[in-house]
Parts: sequence; C-alpha cells; structure tokens
Amino acid sequence: MVNYVLELTKQRSEIEQIFTWLWVTAALSLSLLYLISPDGYFTFIVTSGGMLVVAALSLAYPSVLLYFILATSVFSSILRNADSVTVGSTTVSLSGLRWIWVGAIVIAVLAINFRRVQFKGPYYWLLIFSGWVMLRWMGTPSGIGLRDVLFYSLPVLLAVYTSFLLATTSSDLIGRTRWLLLCTAAIPAIAYAILIPAGLVTLEDIGPEGIIDPRAISEYLLVVLCVAASQWRYGATAKSRKHGLAISILCLATTVLTLSRAATFVGMILMGFAQANVWQFRKIVFAVTTAAVFLTAVVWFVPTFRNRFTGQDGAFSEEFPYINTEGRAFFWAVTIEHAIEKPVIGWGPGSARLLVGAAIPDSEYEEYHPHNEYLQVFHDLGLVGLVLMLLGWVPLLRVHWRRWRASDALGDNMAAQWHMSALLALAVVLLSSTVGNTLHEAYITAPTLILSACAFSYARSMQTHARQGSA
Repeated sequence: MVNYVLELTKQRSEIEQIFTWLWVTAALSLSLLYLISPDGYFTFIVTSGGMLVVAALSLAYPSVLLYFILATSVFSSILRNADSVTVGSTTVSLSGLRWIWVGAIVIAVLAINFRRVQFKGPYYWLLIFSGWVMLRWMGTPSGIGLRDVLFYSLPVLLAVYTSFLLATTSSDLIGRTRWLLLCTAAIPAIAYAILIPAGLVTLEDIGPEGIIDPRAISEYLLVVLCVAASQWRYGATAKSRKHGLAISILCLATTVLTLSRAATFVGMILMGFAQANVWQFRKIVFAVTTAAVFLTAVVWFVPTFRNRFTGQDGAFSEEFPYINTEGRAFFWAVTIEHAIEKPVIGWGPGSARLLVGAAIPDSEYEEYHPHNEYLQVFHDLGLVGLVLMLLGWVPLLRVHWRRWRASDALGDNMAAQWHMSALLALAVVLLSSTVGNTLHEAYITAPTLILSACAFSYARSMQTHARQGSA
C-alpha cells in the first residue's frame, strides 16, 4: 500500500503530495472506524472512506475523477430512491454525499492549479450566477439552501475542471470520455433486465416508492442519447455510425420502459434530429411531427404506457390527489404569488421548496420542488438570479449551434459531433427545467456540461495542432 501511494505521488508537487497523504490517512482511519461504529453509520462511513480514496487518486491522476463523475451520474439516476441511509436521527442521501465530495475534490484540484485554470470564456456568467447564489445564501443561511448552492455551482465547476483537465492531458481523454458515456447506456437496461424478471420492479413503478427511479433514468438516458445520436450522424466509419444507432435504440427502448411520457417524446425527436437536415425549419417540423406519430403509436399499442396518460401519477393525500398537471399548476401559482412580494433579490436559496411543502395539504413532505426551475430561481434568487442563470445557460446553446453548423459546413465531422452532442444535451436540460427542477439533478447537468467542455476543448486542441503544423 505504501509503495503504491509513493508511486501515485511520484513527480507531483509538494502540496499535492501533502494532500494525497492526508486523504489516504483519513481514508484508512475511517475504514478502521466503521468496525466499531453503530450499524446506522456503517454505510455512511464506508462511502466517505471510499470518497477519500477517490480524492487521493484524483489528486494524483485528475482524470480518475472525470471517470468517477460519469459513473456516479448513471448510478445516481438508477439508485435515486434506494441510496438513503439513516445516520442517527437524520436521513442521508449517499448520492448527495458523493456529489458533495466531488465538489470538494474539484475545488481542491482547481485551487492547487489555480494559475493554470481558465475561469473566463463560455462559463463566465455561470460562475457569476454561482457567486450570486452563494451571496444570497450567506444572507439567508439554511441547510436546504446550502444544497442549492451545491447543485447550482457544481455543473460549472465540473465544466471548468474538465476544460483544465483536457488542456493538461492527452487528447485521447476526450475520446475515452465519449466512449465511457456511451457505455453507461447499458447499465439501466441491464438493471431492468434483471429486476423486472425477478419481480423487484414492475412497469407500474413510476413513483418514488420503487427500488429505482424511472424518471431519473429516463432523464439521464436522454443525455446519453444526445451523444449516441450525434455519433450515428457523424461517426468516422460505418461501424461507428452503426454503434451510434444501436446505442440510440437501446436508450430509447429503455426510456419507453420507464413510462416517461415527456422523455419518450423528446427521445424520438432526438432520433429524428440525428438524420434530418436541421438547417431547414421544415425538416425540424417533420422530425417533431414524426416523433409525435411514433409516440401516438406507442400509446395506442402499449396499454401500460397508455395508462400514464389517462391515470394519475400518485397522490400526496386525499385532499390533494394529483401530482400531475393539476399539481404543477398549484405549485406554480403558490410560487409566483409569493415570489412577486420580493421580486428583485428573492427569498433566498431553498425557500421555494419550503413554501411548496408547507402549501400541500396533509403532506408528509416538509419541502417540495415547485417543478419549474425558472420559477424556483425567480422565487429564491429574484430577477437578478434569473437573468444571471439565463445569461449562463442560454448563450451556450447559441455558441454550440453556430459551431455545429460551421463544423458541418466545413466537413469537420468530429467537431460537429461534439457540438451536436452538447447542444442537444443543453436543450434537454433547459426544456425539462420548464416542468421539473433539472438544475438540481447533478446526474443530468454534470455530464451535460462535461460534454460542453469537451466540445470547446476539442476545438482548442485542433487550433493548437494547426498552429504547430504551420510553424
């Protein structure tokens, strides 16, 4: 073990070696501590110890953290309903704990390499938005608000981290990132293939009571589908394009199994975008129309899926039976009515969830998302926060759209593939935020901004090679 750690810290700076030894020492201490801890702390301590090991490896080899983030994204989407443990009198989400550790490791690595990190560029406004969230939280501190600080800030930190990592390592890392992300499409499909025959999951398990969270899985698979669809369109070889098509079909088929209406419809649109000439508006209309026809066919021929449109998602209580369209309308009305009382700077991070949770009659929930990210930001952070958020996310769409179109015109298929993946994933995040709280779901936003950073980094690497070639 000692020799292994020495090898990891070889040729590293003194401060990195100190951090590495601190992480390893803490990991070993926690691993011993769990042997004498109460049962309720077992999983919590093991997870923390494992994250300390990840931290040590990441400080020695920063690319390890990138791989871990992608793996955490897919497993967090699958196990969202089953990864909470009781520690004393508190319920702790292990996926949330892992994301906290990821954020801490990213900050540590960026702090160590501060002089080599580029904080400007396409993510400048997102960094300012994160700063505003932190400032508002300092004015109205709360535990629930601190979680908002994490989930609003983590994606842009990961984008900056990925950009730094790709600028300081081999260009092969970009390809490996795409490959790993595509491979994760098989994990939810395998989970369904095992759990459904075993009777542990049924197609009717659409609420929060099941072992896995179908909605979270469908949202994550849409991001993977964006990558697969772009490979289907721009793959360098016929074999690569066939792989992209196969993975796209796998993502869409698994999404149908989740019975997610919106995700299935969006997935079908993405499949159409993979081959349609999106530079012509009528082709976009044709892709959307075709997706609607296919969705209608699925609804007509699959009774279980049809019940998702005619039935209800569940109930909070007898007095408040609907969590679907009617429930969202109620959440939005409550949020808007309270938000306009303090429209400029908002009520502080986390306040919208407490407001909606308290407004639901006879509910066991103390907090609940209003199911619209834009309304939640407006309520919590005011018009200032909403404008900063839009300035951070929306221009990324425009930049990737322009670069996708330019790369396509120049015949640079690899650049077009990256920018198409990033653009579609960003569109999924922003569209789904109108009916959900997607920016609070790191398993979606993390891989999305990693894709965006990879697209920009690939363009920079090509420019560097061009300059070196001309020299």
